[in-house]
Amino acid sequence: MLKRLSIKNVGGIGSAELTFSSSEKYNFNVVTGESGAGKSSVVRALEILSGKRSQASYIRAGEEKASVEAVFTSGRDLVEESAVLAARECPRTGRGSAYIQAKSMPLSSYTEFMAKLLRIQSQFAQLELLDEERQLVMVDASGGRELTLILDKMKQAYQNAVHQEKLLRSLTEKGREIESKYENADKIIQAVKQCKPQRGLESELEEIRKSLSGKISAMTQGRNALDEITGGASGNGIMEQIERACMKLCSSLPEEIKGKAELAANEGISNIQDMLRMARANFSVNELKKLIAEHDSAEQRLGNLRKLKRMIRAEDEEAILKWSAEAEEAILWLQNARAEISEIEARSRTAKREASRYALQLRELRKAEASKLELRVNECLKELGLNDSKLSIRFSERSRLRRDGADRVNFVLVTKKREGRVEKIASGGELSRLLLALQLSLPDEWLPDTIVFDEVEAGLGGMAAVLSGEKLRELSSKCQVILVTHEASIAALGEKHFLIEKHEGEAMIQEIEEESRVSELARMLTGDSSLPEARLHARKLLESRIFC
Repeated sequence: MLKRLSIKNVGGIGSAELTFSSSEKYNFNVVTGESGAGKSSVVRALEILSGKRSQASYIRAGEEKASVEAVFTSGRDLVEESAVLAARECPRTGRGSAYIQAKSMPLSSYTEFMAKLLRIQSQFAQLELLDEERQLVMVDASGGRELTLILDKMKQAYQNAVHQEKLLRSLTEKGREIESKYENADKIIQAVKQCKPQRGLESELEEIRKSLSGKISAMTQGRNALDEITGGASGNGIMEQIERACMKLCSSLPEEIKGKAELAANEGISNIQDMLRMARANFSVNELKKLIAEHDSAEQRLGNLRKLKRMIRAEDEEAILKWSAEAEEAILWLQNARAEISEIEARSRTAKREASRYALQLRELRKAEASKLELRVNECLKELGLNDSKLSIRFSERSRLRRDGADRVNFVLVTKKREGRVEKIASGGELSRLLLALQLSLPDEWLPDTIVFDEVEAGLGGMAAVLSGEKLRELSSKCQVILVTHEASIAALGEKHFLIEKHEGEAMIQEIEEESRVSELARMLTGDSSLPEARLHARKLLESRIFC
């Protein structure tokens, strides 16, 4: 429960510190004051403390920062220490800060932590409390251990199904990406294996191709010259003509030199024939075919290499090898993924069936608990003077399963003349009493340590206000109640009474007792704290309190 509250620069409050009641039986604290005195500033400070996002309008005029600190005691084992220190700092510009036990934490985590300690129930919070999600939470809170156990199993099965669906979607998307990226990868990988790329291969093949082209060209020219001399297959080359011409020439020479000339001619022809034999040995058809085959092989390999580079947009041979290795790995992953996808699909179906089974069990338990909650709430409404109004808790089925089941809950107010969703048709007075009845009818575990009511009596008067006050005091036996009120009959029931007054534009808060409290109640009753009849009535209200 809230033990001490320190407020600085919130609304009309410059600085204030409040110490709340700590009775073993009742923890009912009331805050009163004239309109405009600063009661709403206390509520704003408590909202900031609970984790609500602050607004610049909450900060006292002329100040750059508002802050709220509080000390709580709780039996929930929220922290190791016996007391919980919570604090918020809210600058006019920039981000604020939140602290638990003087340790900074994100606002979302802080708000979740504070939900167990403090709840604000103002006119706006009433509507928030009665949205569909909160209504379902209230029904579930009534179900006890059995419903909680099934709900936990439902959430686990649902989370498992969602997890399997995410895995399945992720694997499927990855598979599509791989198939798109490595389309025709099998053929390309085979081409890579045939091409056998390595660093510098393109340059090496280009050099080989050029060298072989030169050799082929030289050999072709040599063979052409050889054929021209020898006549090739026809044997009608210039060599035969040279031999005949040499013989004719020698036979025409004088006898004394003919022998010498014939000898020289024969030696020359023999030398040419030796040259021709050497040429034939070097310019053989088989050698030329071999060179051409090597050239064609190098040219084809070079073409294949360049085609591979274009196909996979690789800059060099290393990029081709990298792509090929990645493609082989991707293909292997696809092969394994098919089996994994089948397993995940099976697990997903199983998890969905489990979640659906638990959802049906939840529905039956919820309907049974909702009937019990209806009875408790409607009995409480009678005690609050709402004899002709009843709460009806109705269920409908969601189109899709969620982590908390497949049920939609609606709180319906039923009277003799009208029927409809509570937040749509209930008046302010009915809504205040309905929510109070819910607080009293739900298990104690659902209640936070402290509940702040902001003018819960709005729209009430006379006996309805008195009955609501009694129920608030009854609630204060389960948790601490802080009530900001204009109703004297309710304020008189408080164990501690805080008065807010304005002095020279400054909101001042003080605890009041005895005659000071009589004066404040008299003011609340008639507007004149000195009126004898009002003071007498105030004394009677205080004397009628029974704390037993």
